[in-house]
Amino acid sequence: MKNSLLIFFLLFIIQNYPPLYGQVTGVRRPDLRVFHKEDYGAENKNWDIHQSDKGLLLVANTLGLLSFDGEEWQLFKTELPIRCVYAQNDTIYVGGDNTLGYFLEEDLKSGFHSLAKIKSDIWKIFPFNDRIVFQSFDRFYFLDQGSHIGYERINVGNTTYAYEQQNRIYYQITYGRLYYTNLGGELREVALKQPSEIAAHQMMFIQELNEEELLLGSLNQGMFLLKEGKMLPLPSRVNELLKKYRINHILPLPENRYAFGTMDGGLIIGDLKGNIDYHLNTQSGLPNNRIHSLYRKDHLLWIGTDNGLAMLDLSAPLSFIADPYLQLGSVYDIAAWDNTFLLATNQGLFQTEKHPQQFPNVVRLNKINGSEGQNWNIEIIEGKVFLGHNGGTFIFNQGQLEKISHVAGGYKLLKSRKHPHLYYQTAYFGLAVYEQNENGIRYLSTLREIATQTRDLIELPDGKLMVTTIDDNGYLLEMTGDGKSIQSLEVFPFFEGEKQIRAFSLKDRAIVTSSGKTMCYSDGEWTEAPKGLRGIQYLSEPLGDYYLVKKDNKLVLYHEAENKMIPLPQKIAALAKKMIYRYEHIGILSEHEFAVSLAEGIAIFDLTAFHQQATSTDRPKILEVAFYQDQNGNHLPEFDPMAIPYRYNSVNFKLSDFNFKHPSTYHYFLRGYHDHWQPPTTGNHISFQNLPHGHYTLHLKSDTAQQEVTYSFVIKPPLLLSAWALAGYCLLLLALIYGFFMGLKIHHKKQKLSLLKKERERLNKIRLINHEKLLEMEANQLKNEIEYKTEELSKLLLQNNKKKEIIDQIKEEIVQIRHQKRYVQPQDISKLNRIIDRNFDEKKDWAIFESAFTETHAYFFKKLKKTHPELSEEDLRLCAYLKVNLTSKEIAPIFNITPRSVELKRYRLKKKMGLEKDVHLKQYIQGF
Repeated sequence: MKNSLLIFFLLFIIQNYPPLYGQVTGVRRPDLRVFHKEDYGAENKNWDIHQSDKGLLLVANTLGLLSFDGEEWQLFKTELPIRCVYAQNDTIYVGGDNTLGYFLEEDLKSGFHSLAKIKSDIWKIFPFNDRIVFQSFDRFYFLDQGSHIGYERINVGNTTYAYEQQNRIYYQITYGRLYYTNLGGELREVALKQPSEIAAHQMMFIQELNEEELLLGSLNQGMFLLKEGKMLPLPSRVNELLKKYRINHILPLPENRYAFGTMDGGLIIGDLKGNIDYHLNTQSGLPNNRIHSLYRKDHLLWIGTDNGLAMLDLSAPLSFIADPYLQLGSVYDIAAWDNTFLLATNQGLFQTEKHPQQFPNVVRLNKINGSEGQNWNIEIIEGKVFLGHNGGTFIFNQGQLEKISHVAGGYKLLKSRKHPHLYYQTAYFGLAVYEQNENGIRYLSTLREIATQTRDLIELPDGKLMVTTIDDNGYLLEMTGDGKSIQSLEVFPFFEGEKQIRAFSLKDRAIVTSSGKTMCYSDGEWTEAPKGLRGIQYLSEPLGDYYLVKKDNKLVLYHEAENKMIPLPQKIAALAKKMIYRYEHIGILSEHEFAVSLAEGIAIFDLTAFHQQATSTDRPKILEVAFYQDQNGNHLPEFDPMAIPYRYNSVNFKLSDFNFKHPSTYHYFLRGYHDHWQPPTTGNHISFQNLPHGHYTLHLKSDTAQQEVTYSFVIKPPLLLSAWALAGYCLLLLALIYGFFMGLKIHHKKQKLSLLKKERERLNKIRLINHEKLLEMEANQLKNEIEYKTEELSKLLLQNNKKKEIIDQIKEEIVQIRHQKRYVQPQDISKLNRIIDRNFDEKKDWAIFESAFTETHAYFFKKLKKTHPELSEEDLRLCAYLKVNLTSKEIAPIFNITPRSVELKRYRLKKKMGLEKDVHLKQYIQGF
């Protein structure tokens, strides 16, 4: 089973793919822009296409109405599939499965609006005599200028499609005869004689050529001319293809050309004589081979297929030769020779056929025997074709390769102008020299002074040679008199340490460039390169005054006479990224065509078509303007652009220049916010957030619509800066000024009062200081007096104690005398005792002491009794003695006890007072 599947797979490849060697089929196709369902966000099938007066592309899709402004696709869904679309003024009419209605272009978001409820499927919409006609298979609905709906039955059967021609609508009854109507009640059979065989066809196209002829397109049998009662097949290659692929849709083009959309074979563009411009199918870039719809506006042809959309620019300056089966390999060089193209690739040398067997966009490429492997360079010198190959150097003649040397890897070969019999060639090693004589061209030698792989080669007007190498060096060579050897060799100045050194010829000058520097060499002098050429990576051969330049990984057109770089459309500029890195090559195919060698195939740039492409005179359009609050994104629903409230001071502009060829680049600046043009942007939205209040004007242009468009708006000042607010501010300012002067006056008055107050305070302070000093003096004096009196009290007590001691001694002595019975009269002793007792009274002494003590310490006893009310008179006496700083020894005689008893007395007093152990009684008493 597995072997059977393998054999089947191999047979399929053999039958459907060309052989790997011998002949390769290439396709020359125009520049297509393709959109898949992932791009436009709807279903695969696109049934009809139209464009509004404002330029919006409209597509009837299975899911609803698609719109495209060149920047963004939008889908507006309908409940049922729509099959046709037609735009007039601001109204977009649509029809489909049981659907007849419209959208409003200015308010697409409002959705579909029904015109009538029908039970038919609408397949075509077209204008006719001030009416909009909706065609189903069994009737015509029509909408007049008064928005009234009418209809007319096809009462002799059904039809497929109807075709409006001047004042008639032609149609065929399915597999029957041809009729026409003017929707005025007149239904007639076509006056031309109709052969019976017409009923065997299903007509997919009817065109009135004149009163005697109709052009008919049959589904399965191709194109016919109905004339003199006969259906005459058009004998042409086009018709054979239409029979093979079946007609589905035909669109007349200018200059008697037609676009034929087929059921199975893609799109064919040509004329009725059989000349075919293009045959486009999936191999040449179409998304599908079944064509449902065709629409042309200006030079753009839109193609609706069963699986996506495509856009073909009929005037595009860019076309491609591609190899669908990738047998061609990477292209390193291309040259036009003997009405053919020669391609040097890494698979071999290929030559196109002079007379294509089918049509111009199919290119048969024959591989030259013996050229297999890496081919580097093709040089055509005086009618001879030289080929630089990995295996040597060859001359191509009459379809055969003749090897002239074993020099491998020939990158560049030139014939010397100073020595016309010599040729020089860069190669894998050194510089090869060839000589021409009557017997032909023979290899002489390899100059080994440059012992590495050489690359670029230029001969200067003075006969010197300029050579670069693959290892980033450059040399200026002066040859000997016979030109066969090197006399002197000079390394390029200014390029030490530089990478990717290349040398290119610019008429009588040489341009040397590297990764960081570009210099010009002419007449023995090095100068800085012209401004336009600085930083280039590659420079092509000239086409008149024009060169193609690779710069910043983009292709740019350089005009040498004007030293001006001309930007190219994005798709052409982007070819630089598809070239083979460090082996870039751009050849000349004709007087107006460059050929760009690519990693896969060739791009052909038509300079004449590029110049004929008129720069759009349209202006870019501002599709939407939205003012919003930056904090929460709330939009201003309705607005006067000259009076935008300040809280909506952020704005977003949605742009388009309806350029469908490639995404546009926009240039802008906002006057009032910017002072110069801003860097270009490829996005179609420009936003500004939190603009200050003021007047603004947006200036806008694009790379395809150079005319400038402007949009002015005014953001009103915030409420705090409004006119009323400013008037209030003025009144407030006047009030503030008045208040300021009044305040200043009050301030001066207060300042004067303050000075007076300060002076008064100063004087009061002086008085207070003097009073405090006086009080302090009095206090010191008082203190001194108290201390003196306390000391006096102490002395008094001590004196009293002393007297008491003396008296006690006298009394003791008297007692001793009495006991010893010495001679003394008893009555005298008694008398003496009475005198002592009368003059020494403890109570009287305490009263005298208490009076003196109270005079010195007026509040002592009062505070002490208040704090300790439980103290006795004796306790108060002890406290007074402690206050005047008497010791226990000095207190003991007063109480007539021993000092130890005084200590005991002090302990009991402390306990009665409730003092803590660590509190000293004497210090506590003296604190009162």
